[in-house]
Amino acid sequence: MLNTLERIRERTKYWSLYVKLQKYEDKYFKDMTFQDKRLQNKLMKVKIKMGEKWVDCVEVAFYSLLDWVVVYADDQNKLEENIDGKCLGEEKKIIIRKFGDLKKERNILLHEMIHAYESILPEARKQYLVLYLYKKLLKKIGRRKLEKLLDLGSHAHLMMVLHTPLFILKSLDLDLRLKQPLGTIYGRGDLFKEAIMNYARRSKSGC
Repeated sequence: MLNTLERIRERTKYWSLYVKLQKYEDKYFKDMTFQDKRLQNKLMKVKIKMGEKWVDCVEVAFYSLLDWVVVYADDQNKLEENIDGKCLGEEKKIIIRKFGDLKKERNILLHEMIHAYESILPEARKQYLVLYLYKKLLKKIGRRKLEKLLDLGSHAHLMMVLHTPLFILKSLDLDLRLKQPLGTIYGRGDLFKEAIMNYARRSKSGC
């Protein structure tokens, strides 16, 4: 685990990556930080009795990666040859490979950010997000295609790729928001990326 001074040094060294993490958190992850007003109203609104009246209040909760470090792979932060990124939950650190391709690096960082939020969210919050994202995507993708994508992703999880239903749903949500093929954020070079993208192409008609 890095001490405070080491974290400041690494964050400063790769400051441009940390700025992107801040930007992406605010732009793409209001659901996983629970700053989305719709989520707050559905899940976190409670009534408190004040005197003779019951008053609506919203529970304060903020799950953030702003105290994390994000770095490019280097001599101190190594990546295995067959992966492009890694989330180290206990160290609060994300490592990504540098390609010089900004879109590819963005997708890798977003992929690892989903893992990072999964590592800090309480289990009950994660379960609610699964339902929330499933309902949201159902309207955009359709039941048959969405369930097929979940089946493919879940099979990858059983094969120890370690992508949960929550991860799959959030990755699809990001693909739609970024207007890129379904499976792009999820796959990131995995063997199942092509299977997911192939199914999505065949199912454009909703069949």
